[in-house]
Amino acid sequence: LFLNSNMATKDLFILLIAKLTTTAISASSGLVGGTFAPSLFLGGVLGAGFHNIVSDALQSVLNTYPDFLKDYPYLQSISGLPA
Repeated sequence: LFLNSNMATKDLFILLIAKLTTTAISASSGLVGGTFAPSLFLGGVLGAGFHNIVSDALQSVLNTYPDFLKDYPYLQSISGLPA
């Protein structure tokens, strides 16, 4: 579902809040099936949302300063953006 998919940041954070809420309701009612798998999902969704935010911020920096990646070539390899 999430592999090679560009989900909107808003949708990712809606999923994050929904899963956090349902996990908390489930845990408080005694119907816990575990908290390890939900924590993996929450971490993955939070990481994808963080990636979207950082990627958008870096893209706006590149639009403002086109030679930014030439000054810092390691950021090009980290971000995967073309030079």
